[in-house]
Amino acid sequence: MVVNAHHVKQVPGRKTDLADAQWLAILARSGLLRGSFVPLNQELRVLRLISRQMQKMTGILSEKNRMHKVLTDSGIRLAVVVA
Repeated sequence: MVVNAHHVKQVPGRKTDLADAQWLAILARSGLLRGSFVPLNQELRVLRLISRQMQKMTGILSEKNRMHKVLTDSGIRLAVVVA
């Protein structure tokens, strides 16, 4: 069983390697942990990968735009400096 890591972090208890493994086994047997979604379809995996890449690229672009705005507001015109 692949366990949702975010959900495990919310469960109170020990977090050492051996004790954690035993604790997680007890929780799993008790039904207190939910499994992660693992797509079996290759197309769905690729679609999720593309979606994550798009989100990452959007974040990078937003960061670049914020930096460009800060420089412009500071009186540094990057297009003039680079050209």
